[in-house]
Amino acid sequence: MDTNHRDRRRKKKHIRYRGSMKVISFMLLFICGVLIFRIIGNEKQINAYSQQETEIAGLMTQAQQEQQEIEAESEYMQSDAYIEELAREKLGLLFDNEVIFRKQGR
Repeated sequence: MDTNHRDRRRKKKHIRYRGSMKVISFMLLFICGVLIFRIIGNEKQINAYSQQETEIAGLMTQAQQEQQEIEAESEYMQSDAYIEELAREKLGLLFDNEVIFRKQGR
């Protein structure tokens, strides 16, 4: 009878042990699922940030080119050649030794 009692205790322990293992296994799977879900979400966010970084780098390059063009135009506008061109086109001024030839309209 003593062995029968021991067998029952072992079976109860074994059943309790299996139940605990099921709970622990379920918790581990749940935690792994949550971690995988977060990793996938983070990867999507990283990809979005990388795409934004690429777009911003392109915009920066474009802005730098525009800045260089503006600086070049600003330098030209401060030159004597630009002032002469402006005086000829807008004001119709000439140097003393220049003559303008125009076609007569019909």
